[in-house]
Amino acid sequence: MFPVPHKFDQACPQTGCSLLHCPFDHSGVVPSRRKRNRVNETNHDILRQDRTVKAVKVVKEPKGSKLIPRQVYPNAPETIPQRLNYLRQLENHYRSKGHGTESSVEKAIETEFEIATSCSTKIAYNNKIKTLLYNLVKFGNEHGKPSQARNTHDMASLDDWLDRLFSVCIPRKRLERHGYPMQIPEAEKEDSSFLPSEPKAPGLKSCLRCNEEFMRSTQMKETTCCYHPGKQEVLKQAENSAASNDYNSRVFSCCNQTVGEARGCKVLKHHVFKHSTMKDMHEELPFVELPEHTSNSKALKAVGLDCEMGFTSCGFECIKISIVDYVTEKTILDKLVKPKGEIIDLNTHVSDVAEIPEDSLDLQQIQSLLREIFDSETVVVGHGLENDFNCLRLLPTQRIVDTAILYSESSLVRRKDSLKKLAWKYLSLNIQSGTHDSVEDCVIPIQIVKNRLGKRNSN
Repeated sequence: MFPVPHKFDQACPQTGCSLLHCPFDHSGVVPSRRKRNRVNETNHDILRQDRTVKAVKVVKEPKGSKLIPRQVYPNAPETIPQRLNYLRQLENHYRSKGHGTESSVEKAIETEFEIATSCSTKIAYNNKIKTLLYNLVKFGNEHGKPSQARNTHDMASLDDWLDRLFSVCIPRKRLERHGYPMQIPEAEKEDSSFLPSEPKAPGLKSCLRCNEEFMRSTQMKETTCCYHPGKQEVLKQAENSAASNDYNSRVFSCCNQTVGEARGCKVLKHHVFKHSTMKDMHEELPFVELPEHTSNSKALKAVGLDCEMGFTSCGFECIKISIVDYVTEKTILDKLVKPKGEIIDLNTHVSDVAEIPEDSLDLQQIQSLLREIFDSETVVVGHGLENDFNCLRLLPTQRIVDTAILYSESSLVRRKDSLKKLAWKYLSLNIQSGTHDSVEDCVIPIQIVKNRLGKRNSN
């Protein structure tokens, strides 16, 4: 072997040199510096390429197995770690639905990339992808609409629904405690078993808004009725207060004024009242009974019911009624009702009824329609249905499912949870943000009942 110069540790070909271009001429003469450098560069390139090829072969993985978010140009709406977190959630969901590992990864990457490219801000991106994840978990699809199988909880027929509904129907004695009209009152008897009695003075009423007493004969004369349309809310003391767990004040939600110190923030020209006994209701507008159930009856087996009420010269009357089918949740009836008395306040901020046409059906015509839609054996589902049956002057059916009674946290008559609270608790839905939709108020109790019955059946 020939001696090797400093920084040039290549062996001679005679001793097994494997280089393509040997820098030696086998005569013991060291090659020139220029030739040596050129040959070194060539050999190093060959070695570098060989190492690169070997490294690629070692780390190569199957296509689609890497869960890495795709690059978004010019800028991504969210950081890589947060996008990767959403990718993992999407991939876990798709894999749980039966997708293979590679297909679930590819689908998650493509879905997240479409959302990232369609959103230009961080807030929009987070809102859109969180909505997608919610729909996938809640409804099983990306559109957020419940599928037919989810609506029916895989039930085979209406009989399955009825068997479950019958198990949660409320006993009649319990309905009576909650103010349901269980029988038509007799005129000659004093009715003191249902609701508190009215003032003894004939024609003397107490305004439901401002609590001022007035004679009913003077109700339609213009006056000043100041009241708060909002509800009372309790405010806590400041967190740094020594008694931070105690309540220190109550305010009205409509204007944030303190209860007891503030005058009404809204003014009406007339006082309003509401009949407080079954007898007075019956004398104003008579109650009617539903027809008995027969084998050839065309009445529906189960429905959802909701009414909107307004104030008139005859008290608290029905101004709109909605009925939906329990199984399909399709609207059967949605009509305005012409009240008997002169309209004072339609509660437009709640009922969303601004006016009632003259050709609308009156209460007697609505009662005739209801007697065709359901009979005494029909299951009626709703929230706070005692108010609906009272304003409809209709005795309830034998089977009532009231979500306000069944699913409120408190069992007290006067402390029932609102439908808005139950919808958020059981369905994660925010409803009644403004005015009430009577059709929606029919469907939501049905969905709550289906949700609870499905949970109980699975347990």
